[in-house]
Amino acid sequence: MMMVEDVAVRCGMSIRRTAGIMGVPRSSYTRWKNRAAGNVPLVASPGPRKMQCCDIAAITMDIASLSHGKRRTLGTTALQRKYRECISRRDLQELLRSERMRRVAERREGYDEVRWSGSGIVWAMDDTVCSYTSVLDGELWVHHVRDIGAAYSLQPISSREPVRGVEVSANLDALCSRQGAPLFLKRDNGGNLNTPDVDEVLASHCIIPFNSPVRTPNYNGAMERSQRTLKEELERQLAPAGTVQTVAAEPYVRAAAYEINHIARSSLNGSCPCHYRSTHLHTFTKNERKAVYDWITDARISILENEGHYVNVQTAQRWAVTAWLVKNKLMSINRH
Repeated sequence: MMMVEDVAVRCGMSIRRTAGIMGVPRSSYTRWKNRAAGNVPLVASPGPRKMQCCDIAAITMDIASLSHGKRRTLGTTALQRKYRECISRRDLQELLRSERMRRVAERREGYDEVRWSGSGIVWAMDDTVCSYTSVLDGELWVHHVRDIGAAYSLQPISSREPVRGVEVSANLDALCSRQGAPLFLKRDNGGNLNTPDVDEVLASHCIIPFNSPVRTPNYNGAMERSQRTLKEELERQLAPAGTVQTVAAEPYVRAAAYEINHIARSSLNGSCPCHYRSTHLHTFTKNERKAVYDWITDARISILENEGHYVNVQTAQRWAVTAWLVKNKLMSINRH
């Protein structure tokens, strides 16, 4: 409004013509002028005015008592019905969103945020079970390998029963031969992931393994989240297929992996995992792998000598691997 008046005075034009040139409707200018003269806000929230005073303390307490997820809150409709005479739906949604953000920040406090510099550094592998009773004729077990740095799902395999160690080792060997072996492999303590066959494949490709702590799934949180993403996409792939036998479900599993590999991610600066992996791939020669192995072995021995009363061999291995990754700027850890 002030800009319209200023331009009109400087250029010697009428308010109507100036407002038209600046793209401001004459009715809007007149409304603002009258509101300014009446000492009321120039812009008011849309919708009918609430007739009752708003008890923010009571609303805040009721919001805090609800069950909040990352994106939605249970009980929102009943809360809006309760306070509809004193607060708009828009303002209530903003209060709910603020509460969800606050709770997410609280949950994240104390966790470490890990960021990777490139792909081909660490792979992770894990198993999950899918029970889509309306589509599949039984449980479907999926063995999933993932490039952590690129968030890239490598070709998964599926079975009617838990995937055996010999199948895990054969799949890992094929992936390393076709995709190139990573420097490290992260796994949990599942029996089929820690068999002599798997260890033999790791040794043949000069891959250094390290295991998650017992009963600590959040240590491999990126892999756990990717399992959920893969299962959600697999459900979408199976939806139009009608009834599918579990023995014939593997093409759907691989199609789901393909789809999630081509979704742009903010964690990859807007790139999709497929593109990021192809442009940020790290490779290591056997001599480089041997030098890394020797460094980590020495660091693990030093940790055990200094902290032997408090840590075991697997913990020392994890600490040594983390120290090497941070030292070589392939991984950064932000403390919250």
